[in-house]
Amino acid sequence: MTNSLGVRLRAVTPDDIPGLIALARAAFDTNWTEAFVAWKYFQNPAGSVVGACADSDGRVVASFGHTPVRLKLGNAAATSVQSVDAMVLPEFRRQKLFYQLAQQTYTRLDAAGMSPAYVFPAAAVRTPFVGQFGYAEAGPVPRFVKVVQSVTLGQSLGRPGPKSWLDRLAWLASRARRAALSPAPSKAGLRLAAISQFDDRFDQLWQQASAVLTIGAIRDAAYLNWRYCQNPLRDYTILTVECGLRLAGYAILSVDPQRQVTHIVELLVDVGQPAAGYWLLADATERARQAGCAQIQCWMLPQHRFYVRLLEQSGFAFWPSRALPGWLGYTTPFIVRAGPGEARAIDVTTLGNWFLSMGDHDYY
Repeated sequence: MTNSLGVRLRAVTPDDIPGLIALARAAFDTNWTEAFVAWKYFQNPAGSVVGACADSDGRVVASFGHTPVRLKLGNAAATSVQSVDAMVLPEFRRQKLFYQLAQQTYTRLDAAGMSPAYVFPAAAVRTPFVGQFGYAEAGPVPRFVKVVQSVTLGQSLGRPGPKSWLDRLAWLASRARRAALSPAPSKAGLRLAAISQFDDRFDQLWQQASAVLTIGAIRDAAYLNWRYCQNPLRDYTILTVECGLRLAGYAILSVDPQRQVTHIVELLVDVGQPAAGYWLLADATERARQAGCAQIQCWMLPQHRFYVRLLEQSGFAFWPSRALPGWLGYTTPFIVRAGPGEARAIDVTTLGNWFLSMGDHDYY
């Protein structure tokens, strides 16, 4: 398909990898490599990217992609997509290329029955996603925070100096608010370890832990190995906790040394083993401290009370208040697009039906 400006719109293919790298570097100043784009776009066990690009004289000048995701949807599985990497070269903006690429992409997705689509939108694209492409506001995703080194908190937040004292006072207030925490549970019978690969024990844990979840990416070994072990540009730390011979939980960490933040990108625990979750978070916190981080952060939706209690018992806080610094009550927007005319027993646009982690956002 060629538009009125002579720019050709077509599907993204593996031959576009060099062009996508050049486009990403120009649009976002990224450090993408051929191995990274091949991994992200074409080696996903859920399928290759569904997207469209615009080329002008053989050069990729715009692109809009969606990563397939195998989704637990009640008791069934569905192939959904996450919107990623909307890119347009500066000289080709204001030509409605983004809108045309989106139209082409969503036509393909609807024809293939791939839904829902979801995204954690940046402010610049939130309005068109909701107003033009059929997305609905699902709601805000809370970020729980624990300060592990208060001395460097101001530097981590980007405001060292006198204002950092206000942040430290706010953190102390949040701790005082949770002063009546229960004592640490026994560690007896638990074994903590760091690993480098996922095996079939993680399939079993997912089957068990997901029984109480309604909607969420299927976190089996195939997905976890692709997402966290095969990424050529990111290093993740995989922590496990075992109770006897059984895997009782895991946490996956990503360290941002520049911002002095450790992100818990995945946290999954056997709901019958709260002590395992507590000591897993204790291990994650200590590793964040050893890495020189000031904060450790984790997303968690409020309906997942087991995990919220674990985080709060472990000293994490989410405390939205106009009287406090925004980082204690920070949220990330989440929007969802159901297929056209789609009627499901489960409402995919209701945030209360989802289980989300930082790892669901490709930023992490």
